[in-house]
Amino acid sequence: MPTIDYYNKNAKDFVSSTINVDFKDIQNRFLNTLSNKNALILDFGCGAGTDTKYFLEQSYQVEAIDGSERLCMMASEYTGIQVQHTYLTDEYFSQDYFDYLIIDEFHHSVNSQYQKL
Repeated sequence: MPTIDYYNKNAKDFVSSTINVDFKDIQNRFLNTLSNKNALILDFGCGAGTDTKYFLEQSYQVEAIDGSERLCMMASEYTGIQVQHTYLTDEYFSQDYFDYLIIDEFHHSVNSQYQKL
């Protein structure tokens, strides 16, 4: 997995270049679409953990996963929750466990639904 290798090798640089980026506008637009304040959000490919931490601070329940072991360690430290080192598989969808899914490129390629908010 070349992408995972990249993030494992460059985790420190990636985190330092993204940890202070202000995504609050798009994060809040996303949260405003949620119908359930008790929603459980899966942050898939959480990277540095910026979305996870923000959603936790807004009192949402969040679980976070990433394919990079190094990013998981760093994001766990940053967010205060255990970030799982795993890949998205069918098990995450088999029992309707999560209410919402955030994908790591959420901020980089926001679809038109959220751009209209």
